[in-house]
Amino acid sequence: MCRPRCRASAPVAVTAAPEPARYDVLHAHGAPWPRAFDVRGVVRTLHFCVAAKMRTYVSIGRVRTLVNLANWRAVAEERSRALRPGRIIAVAARVRDDFARLHGLDPARATVIPNGDHAARSGRGAPRRCARVTA
Repeated sequence: MCRPRCRASAPVAVTAAPEPARYDVLHAHGAPWPRAFDVRGVVRTLHFCVAAKMRTYVSIGRVRTLVNLANWRAVAEERSRALRPGRIIAVAARVRDDFARLHGLDPARATVIPNGDHAARSGRGAPRRCARVTA
């Protein structure tokens, strides 16, 4: 069982009508990012590249991925995120590189911060590397 390293962390809440100026962290995972959230200090996290997944699927013969409209909506949202202003965190160098190759992201805009491993999540080890991202 994994436990948070700091039990005194700030409360987390999900809201239907967020006001960007009220929050230090806004996280959208897989949903379109409203333009109203393009405020000073925003940092986007790239977890996965649907465009890269689609290329891989087509290369192994799974061409039905091309008729899935949800994939194309996700690709359009990915491109939008990559080209909007603000800082970007990628969870792996491969994700950053996929976004650079397929969406035109300037790799210098993205800081790679790995998700970590099980030992770090469970508190049995220290993270090997820390990164600071300023928006």
